[in-house]
Amino acid sequence: MGDAHRLPFPTNTFDITTCNLLLMWVDHPQHVVTEMARITKPGGNVLATLEPDYGGKIHWPENPTIDPYFAGEAIRKKGGDPHIGRKLRTLFVTAGLHTTIGIGNNRIWTCDEDKHYYLHSRDFYIKVLTDAGVPTKDIDTWEYDYLKSLDEGHQLNFFPQFYAIGTKPTTKAKP
Repeated sequence: MGDAHRLPFPTNTFDITTCNLLLMWVDHPQHVVTEMARITKPGGNVLATLEPDYGGKIHWPENPTIDPYFAGEAIRKKGGDPHIGRKLRTLFVTAGLHTTIGIGNNRIWTCDEDKHYYLHSRDFYIKVLTDAGVPTKDIDTWEYDYLKSLDEGHQLNFFPQFYAIGTKPTTKAKP
């Protein structure tokens, strides 16, 4: 297993260096991006994808008891940075990269799609809430209200996931 903080490759090795859902989990994301830039050839690209920003999550109808757990608290408790998406530009620019930032997920699911995903992942959601100490009665009430809002077509969820593309500058040859 490797360590993204100390990539075992020589400087200027790769045309493209990429990570996906990684920066939110590392101890020092700036060091990781700088390492990625180091091993990328001049003119090459560094790419980070699907880096979330739970602080930008929009959910309606709101549930003030349950929503905080899915707005980053569960990630923070596991040692992750739930707001890494908004930090990508700073990380890439500080690493010396010419940077483009975008949102990879800008589509809002239909209520049917949202319900299908929830039912597929239900055990995960219930475990997060149970592990957080939410009483079973509150979980049951939330789930009933959530599924009802989906069935009635009211539910709206938006969860931004950012990407960053950085190009390593080329150096001019000295005369």
